[in-house]
Amino acid sequence: MSLPTAKVFKWSRKSEWRKTFFDLMDDFADEQVLVETQKFEKARFSIEDISWLNEIISRIKGPQTDVQIRLAERLQKYYDFAIAFHGCRPSSVESYKKQGLRPSDTNELRRIATELFGDTPRLHESFQELQNGYGGYESHNNGKIFFSLIKHTLLNEWNGYLLNGSEFLAAIANRLNVTDKLIGYGKPVIVECLISREQLDFSFWKSIAAHEIEDVLNKILFPNAECKRRVSTGFYISSAIPPERLKFHFPNELVVQTEYFDFDTNQIHRVMERKLCFNQKVAA
Repeated sequence: MSLPTAKVFKWSRKSEWRKTFFDLMDDFADEQVLVETQKFEKARFSIEDISWLNEIISRIKGPQTDVQIRLAERLQKYYDFAIAFHGCRPSSVESYKKQGLRPSDTNELRRIATELFGDTPRLHESFQELQNGYGGYESHNNGKIFFSLIKHTLLNEWNGYLLNGSEFLAAIANRLNVTDKLIGYGKPVIVECLISREQLDFSFWKSIAAHEIEDVLNKILFPNAECKRRVSTGFYISSAIPPERLKFHFPNELVVQTEYFDFDTNQIHRVMERKLCFNQKVAA
Protein backbone atom coordinates (compact mmCIF):
# COMPACT_ATOMS: atom_id res chain seq x y z
CA MET A 1 0.00 0.00 0.00
CA SER A 2 3.06 2.21 -0.27
CA LEU A 3 2.89 5.19 -2.67
CA PRO A 4 6.16 7.09 -2.17
CA THR A 5 5.34 9.99 -4.52
CA ALA A 6 1.71 10.46 -3.50
CA LYS A 7 0.55 13.05 -0.98
CA VAL A 8 -1.47 11.21 1.66
CA PHE A 9 -3.60 12.72 4.41
CA LYS A 10 -3.65 10.80 7.70
CA TRP A 11 -5.32 12.32 10.74
CA SER A 12 -2.78 10.96 13.22
CA ARG A 13 0.11 12.70 11.40
CA LYS A 14 -0.68 16.04 12.96
CA SER A 15 2.79 17.53 12.67
CA GLU A 16 2.68 16.89 8.90
CA TRP A 17 -0.73 18.39 8.19
CA ARG A 18 -0.11 21.36 10.49
CA LYS A 19 2.88 22.27 8.33
CA THR A 20 0.85 21.68 5.17
CA PHE A 21 -1.88 23.98 6.53
CA PHE A 22 0.52 26.94 6.70
CA ASP A 23 2.07 26.06 3.33
CA LEU A 24 -1.35 26.01 1.67
CA MET A 25 -2.67 29.09 3.49
CA ASP A 26 0.44 31.28 3.48
CA ASP A 27 -1.46 34.04 1.65
CA PHE A 28 -4.11 34.02 4.40
CA ALA A 29 -2.22 33.09 7.56
CA ASP A 30 0.59 35.65 7.35
CA GLU A 31 2.09 37.49 10.32
CA GLN A 32 -0.36 40.41 10.18
CA VAL A 33 -3.40 38.09 10.24
CA LEU A 34 -1.90 36.01 13.07
CA VAL A 35 -1.22 39.12 15.17
CA GLU A 36 -4.82 40.33 14.75
CA THR A 37 -6.16 36.86 15.49
CA GLN A 38 -4.29 36.81 18.81
CA LYS A 39 -6.25 39.92 19.85
CA PHE A 40 -9.61 38.16 19.51
CA GLU A 41 -11.65 37.90 22.70
CA LYS A 42 -10.97 34.31 23.76
CA ALA A 43 -14.21 33.90 25.69
CA ARG A 44 -16.16 34.29 22.43
CA PHE A 45 -14.22 31.61 20.55
CA SER A 46 -16.30 28.87 18.92
CA ILE A 47 -15.37 26.82 15.87
CA GLU A 48 -19.06 26.79 14.91
CA ASP A 49 -18.80 30.52 14.10
CA ILE A 50 -15.56 31.81 12.62
CA SER A 51 -17.13 34.78 10.85
CA TRP A 52 -14.84 36.95 12.98
CA LEU A 53 -11.80 35.28 11.39
CA ASN A 54 -13.19 35.93 7.91
CA GLU A 55 -13.69 39.58 8.93
CA ILE A 56 -10.07 39.87 10.08
CA ILE A 57 -8.75 38.35 6.85
CA SER A 58 -11.02 40.51 4.67
CA ARG A 59 -10.04 43.66 6.57
CA ILE A 60 -6.35 42.95 5.95
CA LYS A 61 -6.44 41.19 2.57
CA GLY A 62 -9.58 42.62 1.01
CA PRO A 63 -12.81 40.67 0.33
CA GLN A 64 -12.11 36.93 0.48
CA THR A 65 -13.86 33.58 0.15
CA ASP A 66 -14.83 31.94 3.45
CA VAL A 67 -11.57 30.63 4.93
CA GLN A 68 -12.98 27.14 5.56
CA ILE A 69 -14.14 26.80 1.96
CA ARG A 70 -10.83 28.11 0.62
CA LEU A 71 -8.83 25.67 2.75
CA ALA A 72 -11.10 22.75 1.77
CA GLU A 73 -10.59 23.54 -1.92
CA ARG A 74 -6.81 23.60 -1.49
CA LEU A 75 -6.74 20.40 0.58
CA GLN A 76 -8.78 18.62 -2.09
CA LYS A 77 -6.31 19.66 -4.79
CA TYR A 78 -3.22 18.99 -2.70
CA TYR A 79 -3.82 15.47 -1.39
CA ASP A 80 -3.93 12.43 -3.66
CA PHE A 81 -5.25 10.08 -0.98
CA ALA A 82 -6.63 9.92 2.54
CA ILE A 83 -6.14 7.06 4.99
CA ALA A 84 -9.17 5.87 6.97
CA PHE A 85 -10.30 2.75 8.82
CA HIS A 86 -13.27 0.45 8.29
CA GLY A 87 -14.45 -1.87 11.07
CA CYS A 88 -16.08 -5.18 10.17
CA ARG A 89 -16.51 -8.81 11.17
CA PRO A 90 -16.22 -10.93 8.01
CA SER A 91 -16.10 -14.71 7.89
CA SER A 92 -12.88 -14.28 5.89
CA VAL A 93 -10.78 -11.46 4.41
CA GLU A 94 -10.06 -13.48 1.27
CA SER A 95 -12.79 -11.74 -0.72
CA TYR A 96 -11.30 -8.38 0.27
CA LYS A 97 -7.89 -9.53 -0.92
CA LYS A 98 -9.34 -10.58 -4.27
CA GLN A 99 -12.13 -8.07 -4.90
CA GLY A 100 -11.30 -5.17 -2.61
CA LEU A 101 -13.56 -3.49 -0.08
CA ARG A 102 -16.98 -3.03 -1.67
CA PRO A 103 -20.00 -0.94 -0.63
CA SER A 104 -22.62 -2.57 1.56
CA ASP A 105 -24.96 -4.84 -0.39
CA THR A 106 -28.30 -5.38 1.34
CA ASN A 107 -29.16 -8.38 -0.85
CA GLU A 108 -25.95 -10.12 0.23
CA LEU A 109 -26.65 -9.27 3.87
CA ARG A 110 -30.15 -10.75 3.55
CA ARG A 111 -28.55 -13.96 2.25
CA ILE A 112 -26.17 -14.11 5.22
CA ALA A 113 -29.00 -13.37 7.65
CA THR A 114 -31.03 -16.24 6.20
CA GLU A 115 -28.07 -18.61 6.62
CA LEU A 116 -27.43 -17.48 10.20
CA PHE A 117 -30.96 -17.12 11.55
CA GLY A 118 -33.06 -19.42 9.36
CA ASP A 119 -35.64 -18.66 6.66
CA THR A 120 -38.65 -17.81 8.83
CA PRO A 121 -41.68 -15.50 8.50
CA ARG A 122 -40.33 -13.33 11.33
CA LEU A 123 -37.05 -12.91 9.44
CA HIS A 124 -38.91 -11.58 6.39
CA GLU A 125 -40.97 -9.29 8.63
CA SER A 126 -37.70 -7.90 9.96
CA PHE A 127 -36.45 -7.31 6.42
CA GLN A 128 -39.60 -5.34 5.70
CA GLU A 129 -39.31 -3.31 8.91
CA LEU A 130 -35.77 -2.26 8.09
CA GLN A 131 -36.68 -1.46 4.50
CA ASN A 132 -39.58 0.83 5.38
CA GLY A 133 -39.03 1.97 8.96
CA TYR A 134 -36.47 4.01 10.85
CA GLY A 135 -36.19 6.64 8.13
CA GLY A 136 -35.32 4.10 5.46
CA TYR A 137 -32.66 2.18 7.35
CA GLU A 138 -31.76 0.03 4.36
CA SER A 139 -31.37 2.93 1.94
CA HIS A 140 -29.25 4.81 4.46
CA ASN A 141 -26.67 1.99 4.60
CA ASN A 142 -26.96 0.25 1.24
CA GLY A 143 -24.27 1.12 -1.29
CA LYS A 144 -21.95 2.80 1.22
CA ILE A 145 -18.73 2.07 3.10
CA PHE A 146 -18.40 3.79 6.47
CA PHE A 147 -15.06 4.87 7.94
CA SER A 148 -13.33 6.43 10.90
CA LEU A 149 -10.24 8.59 10.54
CA ILE A 150 -9.02 7.19 13.86
CA LYS A 151 -8.31 3.46 14.19
CA HIS A 152 -8.82 3.22 17.94
CA THR A 153 -12.30 4.73 17.70
CA LEU A 154 -13.32 1.36 16.24
CA LEU A 155 -12.00 -0.41 19.35
CA ASN A 156 -13.95 1.84 21.71
CA GLU A 157 -16.90 4.11 20.85
CA TRP A 158 -17.72 2.32 17.58
CA ASN A 159 -16.77 -1.22 18.59
CA GLY A 160 -20.15 -2.62 17.52
CA TYR A 161 -18.84 -3.09 13.97
CA LEU A 162 -16.08 -5.36 15.26
CA LEU A 163 -18.13 -7.17 17.91
CA ASN A 164 -21.34 -7.66 15.94
CA GLY A 165 -20.45 -6.94 12.33
CA SER A 166 -22.92 -5.30 10.01
CA GLU A 167 -25.47 -2.94 11.56
CA PHE A 168 -28.07 -4.60 9.36
CA LEU A 169 -27.29 -8.08 10.73
CA ALA A 170 -27.19 -6.73 14.29
CA ALA A 171 -30.60 -5.10 13.83
CA ILE A 172 -32.06 -8.36 12.50
CA ALA A 173 -30.53 -10.37 15.36
CA ASN A 174 -32.01 -7.97 17.92
CA ARG A 175 -35.47 -8.35 16.41
CA LEU A 176 -35.19 -12.13 16.44
CA ASN A 177 -33.56 -12.21 19.90
CA VAL A 178 -30.64 -14.25 18.56
CA THR A 179 -27.73 -11.87 19.09
CA ASP A 180 -25.66 -14.74 20.46
CA LYS A 181 -25.44 -16.17 16.94
CA LEU A 182 -23.43 -13.15 15.82
CA ILE A 183 -20.74 -13.79 18.43
CA GLY A 184 -19.57 -16.92 16.66
CA TYR A 185 -19.75 -15.39 13.19
CA GLY A 186 -16.55 -14.00 11.70
CA LYS A 187 -13.56 -12.34 13.33
CA PRO A 188 -13.01 -8.63 14.10
CA VAL A 189 -10.99 -6.86 11.42
CA ILE A 190 -9.97 -3.24 10.98
CA VAL A 191 -9.28 -2.50 7.34
CA GLU A 192 -6.87 0.38 6.78
CA CYS A 193 -7.80 1.96 3.44
CA LEU A 194 -6.05 4.28 1.03
CA ILE A 195 -8.92 6.29 -0.45
CA SER A 196 -8.30 8.26 -3.62
CA ARG A 197 -9.18 11.93 -4.02
CA GLU A 198 -11.81 11.08 -6.63
CA GLN A 199 -13.74 8.96 -4.11
CA LEU A 200 -13.99 11.71 -1.48
CA ASP A 201 -16.78 14.28 -1.57
CA PHE A 202 -16.03 17.95 -1.01
CA SER A 203 -17.89 17.66 2.31
CA PHE A 204 -15.05 15.42 3.55
CA TRP A 205 -12.43 18.10 2.90
CA LYS A 206 -14.70 20.80 4.32
CA SER A 207 -14.89 18.80 7.56
CA ILE A 208 -11.11 18.33 7.62
CA ALA A 209 -10.67 22.06 7.00
CA ALA A 210 -12.86 22.87 10.02
CA HIS A 211 -10.82 20.56 12.27
CA GLU A 212 -7.51 22.01 11.02
CA ILE A 213 -8.67 25.61 11.48
CA GLU A 214 -9.84 24.80 15.00
CA ASP A 215 -6.49 23.17 15.76
CA VAL A 216 -4.56 26.22 14.57
CA LEU A 217 -6.81 28.68 16.39
CA ASN A 218 -6.46 26.73 19.63
CA LYS A 219 -2.68 26.96 19.27
CA ILE A 220 -2.87 30.73 18.67
CA LEU A 221 -5.50 31.67 21.26
CA PHE A 222 -4.65 29.12 23.97
CA PRO A 223 -0.92 28.38 23.51
CA ASN A 224 -0.47 26.90 26.99
CA ALA A 225 -3.65 24.83 27.09
CA GLU A 226 -3.98 21.21 26.07
CA CYS A 227 -7.15 21.10 23.96
CA LYS A 228 -8.73 17.67 23.62
CA ARG A 229 -12.03 18.45 21.92
CA ARG A 230 -13.69 15.27 20.67
CA VAL A 231 -13.48 15.19 16.87
CA SER A 232 -16.19 13.66 14.71
CA THR A 233 -14.21 11.45 12.37
CA GLY A 234 -16.89 9.39 10.63
CA PHE A 235 -17.73 9.56 6.93
CA TYR A 236 -18.65 7.30 4.03
CA ILE A 237 -17.93 6.77 0.35
CA SER A 238 -19.96 4.99 -2.31
CA SER A 239 -17.32 3.22 -4.39
CA ALA A 240 -15.08 0.18 -3.93
CA ILE A 241 -11.44 0.30 -2.83
CA PRO A 242 -9.11 -2.07 -4.72
CA PRO A 243 -7.24 -4.78 -2.81
CA GLU A 244 -3.82 -3.21 -3.30
CA ARG A 245 -4.96 -0.22 -1.23
CA LEU A 246 -5.98 -2.30 1.80
CA LYS A 247 -4.07 -3.31 4.93
CA PHE A 248 -5.57 -5.58 7.59
CA HIS A 249 -5.34 -5.23 11.37
CA PHE A 250 -6.61 -8.03 13.59
CA PRO A 251 -7.53 -6.94 17.14
CA ASN A 252 -7.80 -9.48 19.93
CA GLU A 253 -11.28 -10.21 21.24
CA LEU A 254 -11.35 -10.93 24.97
CA VAL A 255 -14.06 -11.81 27.45
CA VAL A 256 -13.54 -9.94 30.71
CA GLN A 257 -15.45 -9.61 33.95
CA THR A 258 -16.73 -6.12 34.73
CA GLU A 259 -18.10 -4.92 38.04
CA TYR A 260 -20.63 -2.16 38.59
CA PHE A 261 -22.47 -0.90 41.67
CA ASP A 262 -26.28 -0.91 41.64
CA PHE A 263 -27.42 2.06 43.75
CA ASP A 264 -31.00 0.77 43.82
CA THR A 265 -30.06 -2.51 45.50
CA ASN A 266 -26.74 -1.45 47.08
CA GLN A 267 -25.12 -4.47 45.49
CA ILE A 268 -22.12 -5.08 43.29
CA HIS A 269 -22.95 -6.90 40.06
CA ARG A 270 -20.48 -8.77 37.90
CA VAL A 271 -21.04 -9.24 34.18
CA MET A 272 -18.99 -10.77 31.39
CA GLU A 273 -18.24 -8.41 28.52
CA ARG A 274 -16.40 -8.70 25.24
CA LYS A 275 -13.53 -6.26 24.79
CA LEU A 276 -11.18 -5.49 21.93
CA CYS A 277 -7.50 -4.58 22.12
CA PHE A 278 -4.13 -4.77 20.42
CA ASN A 279 -1.66 -6.39 22.80
CA GLN A 280 0.78 -7.45 20.13
CA LYS A 281 2.01 -6.17 16.81
CA VAL A 282 -0.79 -6.05 14.23
CA ALA A 283 -0.61 -8.15 11.10
CA ALA A 284 -0.16 -6.36 7.80
